[in-house]
Amino acid sequence: MGHSKSDKQAYRTKDEVKAWQARDAIARFQAHLIAQGALTEGEGAEIAARADAAIADAIAYAEEGPEPPVAHLLHDVYKDEPEVIANPDRALPAWIKKTFGPETPIAPPPGDREISYAEALREAMAHALEADPDVFLVGEDIGVYGGAFGVTMGLVERFGAERVRDTPISENNIAGVATGASLTGMRAVAEMQFMDFVTLAMEQVVLQAAKIRYMFGGKAHVPMVLRLPGGSGTGAAAQHSGSLESWFVNVPGLKVVAPGDAYDAKGLLLAAIADDNPVIFVEHKLLYRTKGCVPADPLHRPAGARAGAPARRARDGRRRVDHGAARARSRRAVGRRGHRA
Repeated sequence: MGHSKSDKQAYRTKDEVKAWQARDAIARFQAHLIAQGALTEGEGAEIAARADAAIADAIAYAEEGPEPPVAHLLHDVYKDEPEVIANPDRALPAWIKKTFGPETPIAPPPGDREISYAEALREAMAHALEADPDVFLVGEDIGVYGGAFGVTMGLVERFGAERVRDTPISENNIAGVATGASLTGMRAVAEMQFMDFVTLAMEQVVLQAAKIRYMFGGKAHVPMVLRLPGGSGTGAAAQHSGSLESWFVNVPGLKVVAPGDAYDAKGLLLAAIADDNPVIFVEHKLLYRTKGCVPADPLHRPAGARAGAPARRARDGRRRVDHGAARARSRRAVGRRGHRA
């Protein structure tokens, strides 16, 4: 077989193709199982026949079925909870309810306990790791080193190297592991050292994680979070200073979150972990040391709902829209110009 039915394979001889067919990994594994007594030849033939029949049935279904209507274009792109979508300020996502209990507060008052943006992220991950054994972290140097910006510091000591997993320098591998594990029912929280490096993982993120649910007709979903430290201002040079979130908002199947303060960092990261879709979680590097008031217990922060405060509007009725590090700057601008809440 070539890479597609249209491949004439003019670049290989028939003898070369036969040699590689003899090394077919599936056939060799079946032969190994038979040799070890774990499988009989009849059972192997039965498994192969079932696989061939399933493929033939799928092809027939596709060829005989009508073209889907345009109205169904967005079906199975996202796995959402209708009640949560309809009542974001009153309904808890299923994972939040199961993991932290049905009384988990939705966008509670921030209180007076002040922690940093980085600490808020760490606290959210610790809550999730402690309460759900299916949650794990994966990324470069996130263990003993604590991550490029120290966000995961101390988590490997609390939860062990099996759940705070260091990886080789391979962003495509990180994204692939997170995608595959999440397909099996786990909830992966993956980290790239810098947002720019996600360019090395675009195949796994954009072509696999984002599209798997749609390609499988809604029968699969990928509840993973990809944490990306982004933005300039740290003197980290052009290959480490990108703000690429606009790329991902144009990819069906992905969700993009960019918290602008410590409260939202904790609340939105927990909401992202609870989401049954792949979430791009953008953390502006200049925010890590900024501080704000954050509740100590788990909470749910619905995306789009400001914690305990209405959206600010100018006197002429225009709404202020911001994300990430722009939030603090826009607040200052609102204050200087006398805009009211």
